[in-house]
Amino acid sequence: MKKTLIGIVYCLCLILIGSVNTSAVQEPKSLEIISATPSGATQSLDDSRAIVVTFNQPMIALQAVDETSGADYINIEPAVEGTYQWLGTSTLSFKPQNDLPYATKFSITVPHGVTSLAGEKLPKTYSWYFETPRPQLTFHMPQHNSESMRLDQDVALYFSIPMSIDRAKPFIVLTDAAVAKTIPIRVRHPKEVEITNDWYARGDTTKMLVIEPAEKLASRTEYTVLIKSGLLAAEGDLGLEKDAAF
Repeated sequence: MKKTLIGIVYCLCLILIGSVNTSAVQEPKSLEIISATPSGATQSLDDSRAIVVTFNQPMIALQAVDETSGADYINIEPAVEGTYQWLGTSTLSFKPQNDLPYATKFSITVPHGVTSLAGEKLPKTYSWYFETPRPQLTFHMPQHNSESMRLDQDVALYFSIPMSIDRAKPFIVLTDAAVAKTIPIRVRHPKEVEITNDWYARGDTTKMLVIEPAEKLASRTEYTVLIKSGLLAAEGDLGLEKDAAF
């Protein structure tokens, strides 16, 4: 009799546990976004070859993966031409048709109310942003504190992305450090012949700027080159983050 009662109690416990577990499994989850990339400042245009968002539950039926557009799920500003692709039932990818412009901030939103396959709605709009690479000064000649500069030597600036003469020039200042006198300059891209043996340029003149003093420099004089924050590249509205000087 005792063994029978123990057996009955044990069975009831199993039934109760099973009921609890079943309830937990069947309880609907709120719709969430668990991953959104790229995000923040990117290091390369390769980082933004695809904009990818992943939900915590299926958004479309498996058989509709190749048929369902993602245009209603992602809004990108500024607008970009490209194609949407579902990577399974809960991950949506957008691939830009062309390389995105440098130095540009993109804002992405998934609107409130998008609905999962189970009928769950996104409770509020989800937003994030990313930036394509800004210009960075990667090298310069002459080097800081150089004492071997010729009086007729130009200054070479090497940047991380293609540069525009007109957009960059207002941010570049050449100064006679002793008397705080600004020296007028001309800015140009280098000629190909000038970088034939330049290992750092690697044959790319678009990422280099050359500063030519518009007046003769004085001997035994310290000059400073200042590249101001905000310096713009050939495209985009995001400038150099910090001043650079040598």
